[in-house]
Amino acid sequence: MGAGASATNCETLPIDRPEAQTFVPILEQSLDAMKRSRVLTPEQRRELRKALEQGSKMYETIISAAPQHQAELKNIKKEQMIAFQEIYAAVYKNKVRTDPNFETFIETCTEISKQVEGKNIDQTCSNDVRGLIELYEKGAVPLLNEFTILLKKMAKETGAKQIPSGSLKKLPRALEKIMFEPGPSKGNSSICRDVLRGMIIYEDMYSLTNGLEFIRNHPAWELVRVKNRFDSPTDGGWADCLLNVVKKSDRNCHVAEIQLVHEILYAARKNMGGHRDYHEYRCANELVANLNANSAQANGGNGTKTDILLADLDKQFHQAKASPGKKDTKLLKQLKSQIESLKDLRTHYGEFRAQAKQLQSDLDTAMDRDDFDKVEEIQTKIDTVNNEIKKYESFINLPEKFLEENGMQQNLMGQVNKENTLTQPNTVVKNELCKLTPKQRLDAYEARMEEINLNR
Repeated sequence: MGAGASATNCETLPIDRPEAQTFVPILEQSLDAMKRSRVLTPEQRRELRKALEQGSKMYETIISAAPQHQAELKNIKKEQMIAFQEIYAAVYKNKVRTDPNFETFIETCTEISKQVEGKNIDQTCSNDVRGLIELYEKGAVPLLNEFTILLKKMAKETGAKQIPSGSLKKLPRALEKIMFEPGPSKGNSSICRDVLRGMIIYEDMYSLTNGLEFIRNHPAWELVRVKNRFDSPTDGGWADCLLNVVKKSDRNCHVAEIQLVHEILYAARKNMGGHRDYHEYRCANELVANLNANSAQANGGNGTKTDILLADLDKQFHQAKASPGKKDTKLLKQLKSQIESLKDLRTHYGEFRAQAKQLQSDLDTAMDRDDFDKVEEIQTKIDTVNNEIKKYESFINLPEKFLEENGMQQNLMGQVNKENTLTQPNTVVKNELCKLTPKQRLDAYEARMEEINLNR
């Protein structure tokens, strides 16, 4: 039984469910239409909006049903993960890590990561599922040819094994990805930063390093983020390097992805087959991430770090009130102030999201009526609201930063229960790994692979 079956009582993956057939064909046809004509007709756009809304409802249903199948989902994830790890870990240890230029690549990648840290990766689109239309129609599709030219030039000049082409992420998968995103970003199209993507395969780490340097020094494309999974492989054992780039002249700031892959790891993945097995693993993994986020809910919250922190502060507040003897009024005032500030933060964030949703609906109506003066007016309002949402979203995900900017960080850090971390377990592990040297991280990864194999 697949991951979709576990979560939905159906012998298929989500994309194969009967109700998916009401919207998946429209998503596929819409992408084909954009590839041909670049721009959708008003009627095609209406159909696509409707299909995206139907799809989001199906995924909401799947997510809602997932808690009933939590054990099955985790078992699927574990079984498939071990199968992938056995192959990838052996290749990684014996072939990739032993490359004489491996450490040079890691050092170069770390240096470049620090240089691009904090760069803007916000894309211009609405923050709901309908924003996918903008990502494709205004962002990815118009840039496809230029991006392909970039990839081909990069491959030729840096010693790649083949000459790649740019590609567009399938719309059904893009919808699934943003709907399975845990926390407040669920359904937010702007998080999908690989709609326009390409893979470049290299035979050694020396050529991979050349690829990094090529993008770092490119005059027309800006490197805005690096995700080095050679340094910290995925739970499934896969290792690569993901580069997010933006065309400097693109006013929509569309973020594309270049995947740098080692030839021998790519061959291992290709020879494994089992494409459906990978889909099951990915689906189960994303649903488990949703379950982990939802388990952290505080009194109906959204499972964000703000919700987790609020629950902890509220608990401390009531414990302090109920403690015998003389009350620590200073502590009570501090806790109450922190709680009220975070509640206000969450309320304002929700209000802006609701406002954005209403404005998007108004924009759709104005577009359908060809009232372009109104469209221009609403778009200006949407830009303003989306900027506020991004600001609040950064605080929602980093409540300690919000409290620090409001002069409460010192109090907060002195009161939060150390056992009640503000992040999910996997994030804590990754944060701890970041404190290690590259070699120590690799040793930790190898030990984790061996432990899994020993416990089979």
